[in-house]
Amino acid sequence: MQRYLPTANEVRRDFDAALITIGVLKWMPDLPGLFAQVAGLLKSNGALVIYETHPFLEMVEPRADDPFRLVHSYFQKAPFVETAPIVYDGNYQGEVSPSYWF
Repeated sequence: MQRYLPTANEVRRDFDAALITIGVLKWMPDLPGLFAQVAGLLKSNGALVIYETHPFLEMVEPRADDPFRLVHSYFQKAPFVETAPIVYDGNYQGEVSPSYWF
């Protein structure tokens, strides 16, 4: 089954709001370009809502015996590597291809 993706000219440009959630911004190679595109999709009085966390949270290991102990440097230069699937209900079903983030 082939998916149809609309071209930029076919996308409505009168949205009331846009939402960016946790983890999206770190994958964007061109933040000014992203925000310019989002602005072009919103009505003149539209709103962009960003729900993001502070990188300080990457310093802890939530699944560790002591989840409040700082285990990673705030200034870590090597990427974080995750081999567990990204799930939102805590139900991990095995390993997947690794993902990397800074």
